Amino acid sequence: MKKRLLIVVLQLAAMGADAWRTDVDQSLPYHRESDPVARPFVGSRAGRVGFFGAQAGLELALPWALRRRGHNKMAAATEWAWTASAAYGAASSWHGTGNTNRAGPSRAAPEKRSESPALGPSAP
Repeated sequence: MKKRLLIVVLQLAAMGADAWRTDVDQSLPYHRESDPVARPFVGSRAGRVGFFGAQAGLELALPWALRRRGHNKMAAATEWAWTASAAYGAASSWHGTGNTNRAGPSRAAPEKRSESPALGPSAP
């Protein structure tokens, strides 16, 4: 029982961190959610609350239903997988590698130069 409680606490903490970072990232000017399932819902705060609330409900209800039918190993596997997924979502958006895709001016492609170091300046 204590091990299951620990998994649930870790799962909810990771999911809360992912939800919080997604909420913070939405205020960035060039933010684009990279999770294709979450993308339609995270455009507004109500959508984010609904999405992450439904996700938490599903992630808690499915292992419970599996345990009730005697599939204890499958329930534990789904809990660990969802915990790892939420932790990855929070960590990747925290470091700007996952949920935050910025295509703003700071990452724009450099302009093409008219001269090549090997060939010298090009003729007009």
